[in-house]
Amino acid sequence: MNYNYYDYYKKFLGIENNIKINNKINLIPNISRTKPISENYYYPLICSMIDDNVFCSLTPELYENFKEIYTNPFINNIEDFSNYLSSFCELNSDKFEFKVMYRMVIEKNNMISPRLNSSIDIKVLTKHIVDNVLIFDDIKERQKYWLRKKQLIDERRQFIILKEQQIISWCKVSDIDFKGANIAVFTHPDYRSKKHAQALVKNAISWCFNNGYLPIYWVDSKNLASLKVATNLGFNIKSLEYVIKKK
Repeated sequence: MNYNYYDYYKKFLGIENNIKINNKINLIPNISRTKPISENYYYPLICSMIDDNVFCSLTPELYENFKEIYTNPFINNIEDFSNYLSSFCELNSDKFEFKVMYRMVIEKNNMISPRLNSSIDIKVLTKHIVDNVLIFDDIKERQKYWLRKKQLIDERRQFIILKEQQIISWCKVSDIDFKGANIAVFTHPDYRSKKHAQALVKNAISWCFNNGYLPIYWVDSKNLASLKVATNLGFNIKSLEYVIKKK
């Protein structure tokens, strides 16, 4: 399958083919920005550049707040706008947080296979594991977890490492949009620096390619450990993004 990153990215941001390009900032109201990423995290605004043009995909609500920039003589480029976003988040620090993110991609032929500990036992999360292996406080908690994970389990797109009936590290293909598949990973602090995340992400990458999706690794630019996981596997930065995260 031929993966075209910018075809995916324009659709993800909500950029229509017939859009009239503004020389400064292009605000794109997008209902998709009201939806959570990886179940729990809301990013109502994502701003980036494509072909030297600045595009800002944002919720309709924030669009009403920000459309004043079209008449603001001090906002002429992405640096000006990023400062504007940072100031907005400082003024609304009880609701929002400003972040600089990297959207990373790996091409099928560029995947690196680092040497990993052969003793790492990776499993696909299944209903059997939920029902018979993992420990929960009560039946209601187990049922709630199963319902939350049902689609991931049915599609076999969450990978785990277990220790003493608890998940100590996991990776999932969390969100699939326009043939791009977002990979999320977490390792318990007590078990980090053991390359668990690399081993799990490698499985998620294979799942993406085997199912016809482009693997996307979206990471905070300050998260150096997560960046290392991605680059060690062959991911490259495709887009730098200025983002508002909802608290």
